[in-house]
Amino acid sequence: MKKKAIIGLLSLTMMTGVFVSCSTTEKVGDDTKNAVEKGTDMTKDALEKGKEMITGDDTEGKVVENYTDNTKVSDYNLENFKSDMESEGYDVKIISKSKDFFDAPKFEVEIGTNKLSVYDYEDMTTLEKDISAITENGYVVSGTKLNWDKEPHYYKKGELLVIYDGDDTEIINYLDKFLGSELYK
Repeated sequence: MKKKAIIGLLSLTMMTGVFVSCSTTEKVGDDTKNAVEKGTDMTKDALEKGKEMITGDDTEGKVVENYTDNTKVSDYNLENFKSDMESEGYDVKIISKSKDFFDAPKFEVEIGTNKLSVYDYEDMTTLEKDISAITENGYVVSGTKLNWDKEPHYYKKGELLVIYDGDDTEIINYLDKFLGSELYK
C-alpha cells in the first residue's frame, strides 16, 4: 500500500512540474514577442533572453534592435559580424526571418543596399551537418537546386553561416576579411 502511495505521489509531483513548465514557457514567449515588437524600448529582462526573443514565427520581418546572444557557442557570432561591418562604415540592420533550408534561426542582414542571409547556430554539430548538405558549389542545398540572382558566396565563422547572393566586390572583400575564405570557390 505504501508503495502505491509513493508512486502516486511521485506521479503527481512530475505532472505538476510539467504544467508549471508549460505555463512558464508560454509567458516567456509572450514577453519576448512583446519586447521584439517594441524595438528599442525592450526591457532589460527581454534583452537577457538573447536568441529566444528572435527565433519565434511572430518576429519574422521585424528589425531586431539591440541583439544579444547569451548562448554563445563560439568566439564569433552575429553581434561580432554586425560590429565588424559597422566598423567599416556600413549601416547594418538585422531582420528576423523564418527558417528555411537550414536548422538555425535565419536573419536577413542589410549592409547598405546589400542583403545577406545569416544563420546563427546554437551548436557546431548542427552547423557542420547543414554545411555538408550544400553541394554543387552552393547551388544545391539538401537536394534542392536553388535559383540565385548572382553567384552565391558562402562563409562560415564561429556559429555563423553567411550567404551573400551578390557581386559587390567591396562587400565580398570585407566578408573575406572578417569571415575568412569562401566555402565553395
